[in-house]
Formats: sequence, C-alpha cells, structure tokens
Amino acid sequence: MKLYETKNVGLNQVEDVDTTGNRIILYAARFGNVDSHSDIIHPGAFKKTITESQSRLKHLWQHDTNKPVGKPESIIEDQNGLLVNSKISKTQLGKDLMILVEDGVMNENSIGFYTIKASKDEAKGIRNIHEVQLFEYSSVTWGSNDQAQNIGLKSLTVAEQSNELEKKMSLLEKHLRQGNLSDEMCELLVIQVAQIKSSIAEMLEQSLTVITEPEVSTLQSEQPVEVKSDRDEIADFYSAYIGYNKNNY
Repeated sequence: MKLYETKNVGLNQVEDVDTTGNRIILYAARFGNVDSHSDIIHPGAFKKTITESQSRLKHLWQHDTNKPVGKPESIIEDQNGLLVNSKISKTQLGKDLMILVEDGVMNENSIGFYTIKASKDEAKGIRNIHEVQLFEYSSVTWGSNDQAQNIGLKSLTVAEQSNELEKKMSLLEKHLRQGNLSDEMCELLVIQVAQIKSSIAEMLEQSLTVITEPEVSTLQSEQPVEVKSDRDEIADFYSAYIGYNKNNY
C-alpha cells in the first residue's frame, strides 16, 4: 500500500500576495535541499502531474479536504522548486487565508503526494525523490507538526485513531449518498481516501513493532480474560474499512 505523504517547504515561501486579484504566488516545494525527513526532491519530480493532472490539483487549508481554498492558475517547475500562482476562492475561508498570508501569519506551505520513483543513498541516509503523484498543496501553520502530516493522527492512541478515521469515513459516505457530486468534490474525496489509506498503513506498520501480551493471573480461580491488543484493534478497523469500500465504490 502506497503511503500518502505530506512535506513542508519551510518558512517564508510566499513570494507575492495580490489582494485585489485574490492570488498568492508561492513555492509549494523546493528542489535540492535535504528536508527534516532526510528527503531531497529533484527537478522533474512534478513534471508528469503538471502535464497530465494540473486541472485536478487543489489548494487546501491545512491538508483538510473539507476546506479547499483555491486552485492553481499556473504551476511550473523553475530552478528553485514548484512555483504556483494560486487563485484563491472568495469564500470566507479564502478571505481569511489572504489576510493571514498578507500579515505573515500563514507563510508555510506543504504538499500532499504519493512517491512514484525514489532512490536511497544508504551511505548518507537520504532518499532522493525523482517522481511524485501530486494531489494538493496546502497553506499550513507549521508544516512539520502532527497536524500537517497525513491527517494528523500520529499523537493519538490506536482506539482514538480508529475513531477519528471512522468519523472521516462517515463523512465520505454522507457525501457519496448525496449524489450529484461535482468533479471538484470527487477529486477532494479521492484525496481523502488516499489519506485514510495511508493512515491505516501507518497504523498497521506501527503495530508490527509493538507486542502486547495479556497478563497471566496467578489465581487459579480467576477466569481467563481476553485482552485485545492494538493490532487486534487495527485489524477490526481495517476489516470495517474494506467492507465500507466494497459497499461504496
């Protein structure tokens, strides 16, 4: 299962703000530098997405698919990175974003993507990313904290993560049952499904490093108690997720 990844660009990556035209020029990604995840994105990584799927890209608020704020009017790779001229919608959230960017409060950006081609420099411990499938770019408060990684669940317990994912799937089901979805809404739902899949994969991966054993009572009169491990919790949730997909896709 491919992981849906997010990657922060860093501070002061907004190049220009046009408040009259509701546009923000920004770098959604940078080339050539080693980031906090020991990754380097190389020129050409976004070429296929730009050529084939530019019209499907979305500008989100904090990687939240329920909070789109705009879309790229133009997007190119230059010598520095992925340069975007983003047209911001005149919704209340879009207006709020324009004010926060102009005030320098929201000055970090992040991208949401699948890695398609990468190579590992074992000696340096660096992953070189050569091609990605880009879904969205986001204005974020802090790109490297939990809220900007996937869907912000890493700090929660397994039970809490499962509960949050179930809420997101319920919202997905609500949208699907309403029908008559616009192309834009369909693309947002695709991003959300990718995020959910990635979170499930991470939960499963984390469970492999944790061994939970039931406590054994020394009292012979006590009946054995079934203890459900984190891995059991994840397995139950994953089964529910598979059933959900079969019923709705």
